[in-house]
Amino acid sequence: MRTVTRLRTAGALLLGLTLAACAAAGSGLDQPPAASAEEAPGGAADSPSPATSSEGPAGGKEPASLPADPEAFRGLGKLAFVREGRLYILDGETGALREVDGAAPASAPSWSADGRWLAFRQGEGDESRIVVAEAATGAIRELTGLPGPVEEYEWAATGSALAVAAGNAIWLVDDPARPQPRRLAAPDGPFGALTWSPDGRHIAYVVGLPDENVEARSDALEVVDTAEGKAVRWYVAEEAGIVPAGWWPDSRGILFWVLPQHSNSIAADGLPLQSLALGSHEPVALPDTLLYQSWVAWRPGSGELLLVQGSGRPVWDGKALALCNPGTGACRNLPQPEDTVSLDPAWSPDGQRIALVRAQRRPEEWGFTGDDQVMEWVESRRLWVMAADGSGAREMATAGGGIYNPTWSRDGRHLLYVQKGALRVLDLETGQTRWVADLGEPENDFGFYGHIGQWAQQMDWHQGP
Repeated sequence: MRTVTRLRTAGALLLGLTLAACAAAGSGLDQPPAASAEEAPGGAADSPSPATSSEGPAGGKEPASLPADPEAFRGLGKLAFVREGRLYILDGETGALREVDGAAPASAPSWSADGRWLAFRQGEGDESRIVVAEAATGAIRELTGLPGPVEEYEWAATGSALAVAAGNAIWLVDDPARPQPRRLAAPDGPFGALTWSPDGRHIAYVVGLPDENVEARSDALEVVDTAEGKAVRWYVAEEAGIVPAGWWPDSRGILFWVLPQHSNSIAADGLPLQSLALGSHEPVALPDTLLYQSWVAWRPGSGELLLVQGSGRPVWDGKALALCNPGTGACRNLPQPEDTVSLDPAWSPDGQRIALVRAQRRPEEWGFTGDDQVMEWVESRRLWVMAADGSGAREMATAGGGIYNPTWSRDGRHLLYVQKGALRVLDLETGQTRWVADLGEPENDFGFYGHIGQWAQQMDWHQGP
């Protein structure tokens, strides 16, 4: 489940940055600077794809040659993924794999919280649109009753309600099966970055305040009450942009970055993460981080925040983990060897363990001399698991190298990760790894100074309530 947006004008913005270069028609916000969304690629896909699919109503038709192994995903929930523009649903309960009819070319699949609906972007460029598919049947439904195409949406944290940006307003769609949109707010400028609070009571968004000089324009963080539709201006970044990083888990605060002069270049080298309590007007500064939302992780059942701290756009230098108190700004660094960096952290469901990627540190280097050097560094990306305080760290050696974006299963026994363009799963009890699905090779292995964002546009994993 994630927010899906696109730039709503032809402004010269990099994905995921600020409202700065918007034309008068407005703009949406996506994820980090100069690299989309939040995730990346990885290593060996030695298991062959199975030749036939299993039966079961996952929606759409059986693919002739399977891009996934249903047995490897048994008991792990539902996986939506895109391969070569075609959208598939893999059901770990029934063992069924189906292609969603009529979805291609598809991107950015995103599950509703209850798993009943799968939203995705269909088409490319200005011709693209947001549609939803019913998970049980694969039937595609367009969102109707809106004053224009859906430019951005976010699923609520529970149920299947959608916050939608369409026709220069924010709307609430309570049920995609019978959409009767309710207008919540009409911001007085270009807006985007819809961010729904975990308790479902508020939706935050960023609006650009009027100013003829785009670089000098101020962004405002506003919050609208989903029951009454009352919008409140919460914070203004003077002559700067705002990129939200998510709400506090108790819905009493929000995290964001402030972009001086709306500068993409400054943002690409990292900025202090800001933490603002509801009702306060002065944020608390946390360490510098790159603007990747997946590198900001709340500890389950706790108010602690795990960050990949460190400035400088190359991810292979100066990146380490820190546990922070978002209310006070106090942080403690987690240990790591001096010759490594720590990336892509993920909490276990009980909040007692951290999965992460450790990779070779290459200090004061801005690039590589050739493909061989790039691949040497990619291969150094290894999967590790450690205790919440950083103790007991051990490498999951059977996973091999080239690991990106580890994610825990709900039972805490498995880790799903990307490796060499494939999704794989590791059983932590046996050490066995299995090929799950083929996502295709990354566009390039260098990415944006080591960060590859395309995987977040290709898959979403629903593990149930």
